[in-house]
Amino acid sequence: MRPFKRVSPSQINSYNDCPRLWWYQSVLGLETPQRPSAALGEAVHTQLEAYMDNGTLPDEGTEAGRIAAAGIHLLPEPETCWTELKMHDDDIHFRWPPVVLSGIPVSGYIDLCDITVSPPQVIDYKTTSDLKWAKTEEELLCDPQMVLYGSFVIGACDKQDIPTEEVEGGHIVFLTRGGAKARKTTVTLTREHLAAERKKLEVTVDKMKVLALVRSPDEVPGEPNSCNNYGGCHFRDKCRALGLIGGPQTFAEYFREAPVPAPVNNNTTTESPMSAIDPLAALKALKARNAAAAAARTEADTLPAKPAEVATEVATEVAPEVATEVATEVATEVATAPDPDKAAARAALFAKYGIKTPEGASAATVASAVALAVAPEEPKASEASEKSVRKPKGYAEKLAALNWLDAQVSRMNAEAMRAAIDGALDGRKYSVLPNGAIFVPGEGNLDTESIPVKEEAVEAATEPAPAPVVIVEQHVEYVTVAAPAPALVLYIDCFPEKGRDRDYMMLEDILRPLAEEAVAVHNRGARDPERVDYYGLIPYNRGPVYIAAMLMKAPPVGIVVCNTRYPATNACLEVLVPLADVVVRAVR
Repeated sequence: MRPFKRVSPSQINSYNDCPRLWWYQSVLGLETPQRPSAALGEAVHTQLEAYMDNGTLPDEGTEAGRIAAAGIHLLPEPETCWTELKMHDDDIHFRWPPVVLSGIPVSGYIDLCDITVSPPQVIDYKTTSDLKWAKTEEELLCDPQMVLYGSFVIGACDKQDIPTEEVEGGHIVFLTRGGAKARKTTVTLTREHLAAERKKLEVTVDKMKVLALVRSPDEVPGEPNSCNNYGGCHFRDKCRALGLIGGPQTFAEYFREAPVPAPVNNNTTTESPMSAIDPLAALKALKARNAAAAAARTEADTLPAKPAEVATEVATEVAPEVATEVATEVATEVATAPDPDKAAARAALFAKYGIKTPEGASAATVASAVALAVAPEEPKASEASEKSVRKPKGYAEKLAALNWLDAQVSRMNAEAMRAAIDGALDGRKYSVLPNGAIFVPGEGNLDTESIPVKEEAVEAATEPAPAPVVIVEQHVEYVTVAAPAPALVLYIDCFPEKGRDRDYMMLEDILRPLAEEAVAVHNRGARDPERVDYYGLIPYNRGPVYIAAMLMKAPPVGIVVCNTRYPATNACLEVLVPLADVVVRAVR
């Protein structure tokens, strides 16, 4: 995930087209393949920049040169203007004052800027297949790019002590199809008008700041009407696989709108309905949703640090499975209760478990007492021996003879090892899940109880006797801290060093159930002749895209080993690499 530290006119335009498109590109960091029209536009820009920098005429022997030559007469004299003027810089001595929207600096490059004329002029080059797509004067007045470029130029003039109250801004549009042709459209942008338009853009940036904190695409509003713009959105297959296309939630429904006072400016413009959205209300709603989602996660993720630490430390050896529950209950029902209610909360908790403790006992003592009260009874000696972890003698050699790989064996639990050996299971026909169980393709986890145990001496793992538990009265300060985000480490076409000692997962094991789900999703909406049994047979190679989209909704954490020979791996790496904390690739 990328931090939202800069905003550009193109980001704002993408956001206005579809917030989820902007989130995919600028927050998640997914790359969008360059379209041929965009590549041609860059080539035309290069020809025009060379002409303005040193007078080099466009090369009319090339397509880009012929297109650029059609608008030479609309440009100022070469070597009289700034070209590709940078609006941002990390240097603290940056000579021009930056443009800032809602605390976020604006970045970008201005194609052409001339402050020697009155009023100063700012021009951007555009290419299009039809001049009907060129912006009109009314559209230029509220165009984010023109507003931000004009604001930057006025700031530069102020820094240079050049008196001006307005800027002339516009586009030179070059036709890419048919005969060579160009059109120039400009408008006058006053200081007052620019200030009013920036206020509208700040509302948009406030909404972008809210969504920059979201970590899942299904929490970001989309605009279905934009899916087919510019030849089709690159991410629409991901949205379709997640069921996010054509859904009831629209942008206006996501952010509850509230009226805002109309800005004061000299130009008559139509205010976008998006500018009426209250970002604080949106942030409050987002926090409420995140709180509800956090409550559904494991209780350990939401524990205050100190109570969880103390309760776990005291209760883990007695009853590991209840330590988290105890710490949560103590933290919420006792530690966080208002002072007048602490005694009642404590008494209710004691009554619940039938515990007798001295008055004024601390939360640590309460946690320990509750853990002891709810701890399961010690199993009898015979039961303990049956449930102890046992591995068959010589399991490594026996499993290798059955074609089980070292990577599979390192993840197998004792029951899986016993079942594989006793059932003479061929390792080439099965997979091992991250929890150590054997997975049977098309059936699910292997039922190890169905394989009879052969009478063979087994080597029982010895465990040291648990140390005695001593409950110590402790005085604890309850400080709520955010739990550290779990890390994701990717090994691509390689394994961790000393792999058997590392707890890792195979990406293909994670994707296998998603592949089956992708097939089921496709078949539900397909006619009989179009139904498939394998995700790779889904038309237009959408199967891997569907799997990647579902993986994005619940990405894994921990160490994941990825094999790019698996058909869906590359599509999934497009999602996982931007989310990963560490990426290790094999060198070939």
